[in-house]
Amino acid sequence: VTVGAVFGSPVGGWAIDMFGRKGTIMLCVIPFEVGWLIISYAQDHTMLYAGRIITGLACGIISLAVPVSLH
Repeated sequence: VTVGAVFGSPVGGWAIDMFGRKGTIMLCVIPFEVGWLIISYAQDHTMLYAGRIITGLACGIISLAVPVSLH
C-alpha cells in the first residue's frame, strides 16, 4: 500500500487540478474497487501485490484530496 501511495500523491494533485476536489474523491472509488476486486479474486501473490499497489494508489490520492476539501 505504501508503494502505491507514494505514486498516488502526485496523481492526486494533478487530479484535483483537472476534476476538482469532489470529482477526484468520487473518481477515486474506481481504483479502490479495482484493487479490492483483484485482491478478492487473487490466484497468486502477484495478483495480491498488484491489488495492494492499486489500492495504495487510491489511498495516496484520497490522502491528498480529503484534507484539501476540508480546508
